[in-house]
Amino acid sequence: MCSYVFFGRKYHYSNKKSLLYNHLNKLEYDTYIKKNKKCLTEYTSPNQKFGNVVELLMHNANKAIYQNNKIEILTNGTRVFKSLLTDLQQAQEYILLTYFIVADGELFESFLAVLKERITAGVRVYMIYDHVGSYFKISKKSIKKLMKAGFEFISIYQLLHPLLVEMQIIVIIEKMLLLMV
Repeated sequence: MCSYVFFGRKYHYSNKKSLLYNHLNKLEYDTYIKKNKKCLTEYTSPNQKFGNVVELLMHNANKAIYQNNKIEILTNGTRVFKSLLTDLQQAQEYILLTYFIVADGELFESFLAVLKERITAGVRVYMIYDHVGSYFKISKKSIKKLMKAGFEFISIYQLLHPLLVEMQIIVIIEKMLLLMV
C-alpha cells in the first residue's frame, strides 16, 4: 500500500504542475512566433552570419529575440570579458549580477576593482551566486572583500532542487541585459 502511494499513481502533484508550466510555455512560445514571424525569418536567413545562433537561442534555450534589439555575439572569452568590464565601468545607477560560480583569481580581482569603483561613484551593485557551485572556489577572505566593498549579495543554495539548476550568467546594467551565457 505504501509503495502505491509513492510510486503507483500516474501523475504526482509536481508532475501536474510541470505539465501546466510546459503547456503555458508552449502557448507563450507559439504566440511569440506568430507575432514575430517576419523578424525571425530575417534573422535566420541563410545569408545571415549568425542565423544558427538565433535558432539555437529560440528553440533550445527558449530565449526570445525581438525586433529593434541590438545583439552582439561574442565568440571568444577574452572579448566577452573586455566588453563586460567596459559596460560595467559605464554604469550609473545599478548593476545586477547572477553567477553560478564565483571564484578567486585574476578575473575576480578585475571585476572587484571595477565594481568597487562603481560603488564609490554611487552605483548600487547586487549579486546572486550559487553557494554550491562556488563552495570550493571562493574564499571567506574574498567574501569579506565583497561585503567590505559594499556589495549587496546573496548566495543561493541550490541543493534543494538539484534537477532545476541553471548554470546561466546574467548581467543587467540599467535595465539592459548585457550578457547571458
